[in-house]
Amino acid sequence: MNTLPIILTGDRPTGSLHLGHYVGSLRQRVALQQDHQQYVLIADLQGLTDNGSNPQKNPR
Repeated sequence: MNTLPIILTGDRPTGSLHLGHYVGSLRQRVALQQDHQQYVLIADLQGLTDNGSNPQKNPR
C-alpha cells in the first residue's frame, strides 16, 4: 500500500506555458514529485468555455 501523501491539482489548457506557471505551480510540483503521489486534472471543458466568444483562440 502506498503511504505517500497525495496532491491533486488542475490546469486549464487555455494558452502556452509561461514564467508565471513555473513560479506559481510547476516548480513546486517538480520539487514534491519524489515524496508525494500527484494527480493533475486538465480542465478541458473550461478551456473551451473560457474562449466561447472567440472560438479561434481555442486550442486544437
